[in-house]
Amino acid sequence: MTVAVTRDMSGLAVALKARGYTVVTYGEYPYPIDAMVYLGEGLDRITFTQGNLSGDYPGVFMVNATNKSIDEIDFTLKHRLYSSLF
Repeated sequence: MTVAVTRDMSGLAVALKARGYTVVTYGEYPYPIDAMVYLGEGLDRITFTQGNLSGDYPGVFMVNATNKSIDEIDFTLKHRLYSSLF
C-alpha cells in the first residue's frame, strides 16, 4: 500500500515503513497513492490530481493521525475503517 504523509511527519513515515508500507511525501510523488495520513486541520490544504488516483473507483483513504498511535493508524490503514482496536 502506498501511503502519503506530509513533510513534517518524518517520524511517522519511518514507523509506517517499518510496518511494510510504501511511504511517500505528499506533493512530491506524482503517482497514485492508496491513502493519505495527515494531522489535525491540515485537510483543507490537501488536494489530489488524476495522477494521484487510480483503480476502478478512484479515491484516497484519508486518515487523521492526530492523537493516534502508530498501532491505531496501522489498524485503520489495514482495515480501511475507523474502529476500536479492542
